[in-house]
Amino acid sequence: MRYAAVAVCASMLLTGCGGGSASPGFVPPPQVETPVHFLSSHRPKLHPVSRLSYLPRPSGKAHLHPSGWRDIPKRFSVASVSVNAGQKTKRAYILEPSTIPIFRLGTSATPYTIQFSPADPTPRDIAVSPAGDLYVSQPGGNVVSEYSFTGKRPQATLSGTASPGELAIDGAGSLYAASQAQFGGVNAYAPGGTTPAYNIFPALGNPRFLTVDGAGNLFLIQGLAGDAAIFGYARGSSTPGYVNDSLSGGLGFPRAMIADPGGQLYVASQSPAIFVGVVVFAPGSTTMSYLISDGAPFPVALALDQHNNLYVANYNAASGNSGTIAVYASGTTTPQYTITTPGGGTAKPLSLAVDSFGNLYVAYAGFGVYEYAAGTATSTLTLDADPNPSVVLVGP
Repeated sequence: MRYAAVAVCASMLLTGCGGGSASPGFVPPPQVETPVHFLSSHRPKLHPVSRLSYLPRPSGKAHLHPSGWRDIPKRFSVASVSVNAGQKTKRAYILEPSTIPIFRLGTSATPYTIQFSPADPTPRDIAVSPAGDLYVSQPGGNVVSEYSFTGKRPQATLSGTASPGELAIDGAGSLYAASQAQFGGVNAYAPGGTTPAYNIFPALGNPRFLTVDGAGNLFLIQGLAGDAAIFGYARGSSTPGYVNDSLSGGLGFPRAMIADPGGQLYVASQSPAIFVGVVVFAPGSTTMSYLISDGAPFPVALALDQHNNLYVANYNAASGNSGTIAVYASGTTTPQYTITTPGGGTAKPLSLAVDSFGNLYVAYAGFGVYEYAAGTATSTLTLDADPNPSVVLVGP
C-alpha cells in the first residue's frame, strides 16, 4: 500500500534519521459560507465566518524543461495567519535573512524589529497566531522561537522538531511545524505549548505547503516533485482523512497550496506535461473542479482575501522573464486585472499577503515589499526596501 503509515524509524523522526490598471468590473463577491466539518457534505446557512488568510510559500527549485522553464532561487515557504471574525489585521511581518521588521499597516514606520545575531540559527519561516504571537522556525537550532506581541527576544522556544521549516497556525492558535529532516514529519503544538501534542508522520515524507481551512483541518503535500499527493488531517488527528492523488502522474511540480475557509483547495502546478496553472478541488473532492491557466503561466505563490478572491504570483510571464500578479474574482478563471511587477516586470514575486481591508502586499526579490491598495494595480507604498525579503504576512 503506497500510503500505508511508515513505522520504520518512527521513534527517530523527531530528531532526524541517519502596471496595468484595475478592471472597473472587479467587485468583491458575497461573503463565503461557514466552513463545513471535515469531509462533510452538509452545507450550513450563510452567516459571517472566521476569516483565515492563507499565505503559502514555495520552496526549492523548479525542474528544467525543454519549454523554457528556468531555475528559481530557493525561497522560504508556507506561513499561515489566522484572523478571528471581526478582527482586523494591523501589522505586516517581513522575514529577511537576519531581521524581521514589523510594520503598522498603511505606513512604512517600523514599530520594532527582531534582530538575529550571527550566532543565532538562520530563520526559515514565520507565522502569527490570532493573539499576535510570532513564531519563527530556525532549523539550525532545531527550535521554533515564540515572540510576544511586542517582544524583541523569544518568550519561549518550542522543541521536538528536527530542522523545522514551514509553519502554519489554525484559528484556535494551534501551531504546525514541518520537519526538513530525512523522513521528517509534522509536529502539532497546542496553543501555548512548547512540546508536540501529537505527531504526523507522512507516508511519503517531505511535507510542505501546509495550510489550514476554517474548520481547523490541516492539508499538506507529500512526496517528491513529479509524484506528489495531498493529504488532509482533521484537527487533532494524525491519520489522514483525505488523500488526493487523482491527477495523472501525481500533481506534477506543485509550488504552492492554499485552502479557503470552506475547505476548497488551490494548488499551483508547474508541470507542462500535466497542468500549468492553479488546480482547484472542491471540499473533500479528489477530482479537479477547474483549472486556472489564463494569466497563470508560472505560479509560485497564492493568496486569498476575505471574499475568496484569488491572487496568483507568477515568477515569469508567458512571453518571457517578466513577473506578474493576476487577480481573480472568486470562482472565475479569467483575471479581473493583472499587476506588472516593479522594474518594468523584472522583479520576481516571492510571497503574497492580503489584509482584512483587501490591500495586497508583495515581497519581490531584489526590490523589497510593495503595498497595493485594494482593487488597484499600482503600488501605493514601498513598505520595506530591503532587497532580500522572503516571506510577507499580515496579522493582528
